[in-house]
Amino acid sequence: TLEGLLGLTGGTIGGLTAPSATTGGGSAFFQTVTGVAVNDVLSFSWNFLTTEAAPSAASNDYAFWSVSQAGVTQAAGFLASINSLPFSNLGAGVQFIRQTGTQSTSFTFTSAGTYVLGFGTINVPDAVGLSGLAVDRIQITSVPEPTTFALGSLMAGALILRRRRI
Repeated sequence: TLEGLLGLTGGTIGGLTAPSATTGGGSAFFQTVTGVAVNDVLSFSWNFLTTEAAPSAASNDYAFWSVSQAGVTQAAGFLASINSLPFSNLGAGVQFIRQTGTQSTSFTFTSAGTYVLGFGTINVPDAVGLSGLAVDRIQITSVPEPTTFALGSLMAGALILRRRRI
């Protein structure tokens, strides 16, 4: 169901972890972006949080990101799981007791168009643990193509030379 919501090819999310992982459900959010150009860069910061008390193969919840276009997966990435990264303890009195800390990820688009950006968590079934994903500073930055940059530099140089002649 999450793959349909995020416009991903079937099997994308399950393929991000060990095939033996049993999924107990998950949650995701997405944003459709238009006007993406070739070589634009998606970047974002994230923090994977959990109520799981300790790493365990039986409850290895995980977080992921995805990029799709017209219902086809363009990219998908594993961010973290209960067993993948060192966690810091947040202490008593908070919803999530452990976190990975803020990390950063980026992706370069190889074709122009409209895309669906997705972020989510998968719960590997157990009796008690929940996990969440905090995502921040989502941005798409345009990177000029080398020919455009060179042409712009050439035009700027011509304007400087013209200014000196006057």
